[in-house]
Amino acid sequence: MAVNPMFCYSLAPIYENGEKVERLWVAAQEGIDIQGFSDGTVFRGWIVKNRFKTAPVPASYVTITTTVSPEGAGVVKGGGTKPFMTESIITAEPNPGYVFKHWNSESNTNPEYNGLWDRDKTMTAYFEAIIITHAVRLAVSPEGSGTVSGGGVKTEGTQGVISAVANTGYAFSHWSNGDTRAEAVITWTADETIIAYFVAYTPSMDELLTNAELANATGVELLDIGMVGEDAFLVFLNRIMWNNKYYTSGERRALSFNKGYLSGKLFAGKTYRLTLTFKGNLGSYLIIAIGDVTTFSSGILNDFNDIGGKSVNVETLTGEDQSLTIDITPNRVTTASDAVIFGTEAPGGVIYIKSISLKEI
Repeated sequence: MAVNPMFCYSLAPIYENGEKVERLWVAAQEGIDIQGFSDGTVFRGWIVKNRFKTAPVPASYVTITTTVSPEGAGVVKGGGTKPFMTESIITAEPNPGYVFKHWNSESNTNPEYNGLWDRDKTMTAYFEAIIITHAVRLAVSPEGSGTVSGGGVKTEGTQGVISAVANTGYAFSHWSNGDTRAEAVITWTADETIIAYFVAYTPSMDELLTNAELANATGVELLDIGMVGEDAFLVFLNRIMWNNKYYTSGERRALSFNKGYLSGKLFAGKTYRLTLTFKGNLGSYLIIAIGDVTTFSSGILNDFNDIGGKSVNVETLTGEDQSLTIDITPNRVTTASDAVIFGTEAPGGVIYIKSISLKEI
């Protein structure tokens, strides 16, 4: 009588009297004595002698542990406890931004893995981040007014620098996205064309800022406690003075003047020379800066949006007349928020600004 066993399981071979003996664990219906197989194969020493019952009996259940790599890239469904020697499918599903690559074996790339579970096993689903790229095209206007760099194929979410350099007879004005920096940091989010706009420019070599301009200035501001209005304007022409009632030792005070006066007058990539003569308390400091007064604070170097190119300087005062010449090459065009700013840390001290000149060189 031919009987189909419920299931069978291959075991490691053994050697009897120097001869290899194959082993097979077979489960059959109760009362059935298995003698051999329909193809005539006899598993000597185990089946014929009915010794199969003494072979190690596999566990009734196995555990399928599932993991993903990298962490958080996706999920695997269908793992857990399985009846021994049964088949079932586990499925790898990527999270947004990822794609399934393979299981433990790189050759197994089907996200639906049909497994015959014959032992405890760990199945790892490997995913890969989807890289989204954008084409960034740079252009200039008017044609021939300058050169640009930094475009190309960009990975979404990353940052890069785009640069604009004016040709002779032109000055950089701004990018089409509104950025006024000749070297602008951009976060790539879409395919786009960014245009660098230049304006016709002929250096006049005239002074852009002199004592005469200061005498007719508007927009003079104090950024901290101190004198306001007309008093501040007059004080700047002669001195910056902080009385004890306004000043606490260790604090900074700053005065800006001509806010907006330099708007559109200083261009990225051009070089300008600021010349000062001044006098102040021995051992104190004079801070000279050109930039956005709305971002200037007592912590001048933290988030201050200066115009770049050595436009922030700190000078130790000697108590005698001093001169200072600074060559500044802005990295952006000056705006209505920009001004020349002076600061001091002298408690109750006096700083005299005797002359000032700013011109292109």
